[in-house]
Amino acid sequence: MYVIFDMDGVIFDSERAYIEAYKRLAPKYGLGDVEQACIDSIGVTFDKAREIFCSYKGGDLTALASSTRHATVSGMLDKAGLTERFSAIVCGDMVAHSKPHPEIFFTAAERLGAPAADCWVIEDSYNGIRAAHNAGMHPLMVPDVLQPDDEMLKLADAVLPSLIEVKDYLDNIRFEEVKK
Repeated sequence: MYVIFDMDGVIFDSERAYIEAYKRLAPKYGLGDVEQACIDSIGVTFDKAREIFCSYKGGDLTALASSTRHATVSGMLDKAGLTERFSAIVCGDMVAHSKPHPEIFFTAAERLGAPAADCWVIEDSYNGIRAAHNAGMHPLMVPDVLQPDDEMLKLADAVLPSLIEVKDYLDNIRFEEVKK
């Protein structure tokens, strides 16, 4: 399972959920205790943190895909200290087509080395949900300004009120897959 985040309306509420997601998803991939990897990654460079996590998984772990220009995304993530948390960052000015076209999510998945069907996209916008759905990914809507309408209820795998509920939702999916 790979997770691709949108930024605006989503990412700046996600750091705690992001770290918890690593710990909760680890058993599904046979990673064991990633809490120590999280602890070992505090205060180290991005390359070192990636090395630590990849020693558990053997590949990249998550991505950010935002329609916002790269310069803006970089500035905001840098100020929040989140840039190094993402294995891949794809921005609106790095692709030819804007959401609802799925190109931005295909590009993020490609940079992760992940099949589209294994990607869960956390989005707040209608066009983001459309793009994730069009990519054959699993869109999860976390409403911000726009509330879900009938189309969003149909296209999204789930509409969840916060990133904590996203974490719980993904935990339940993992639990059901483990039971199989």
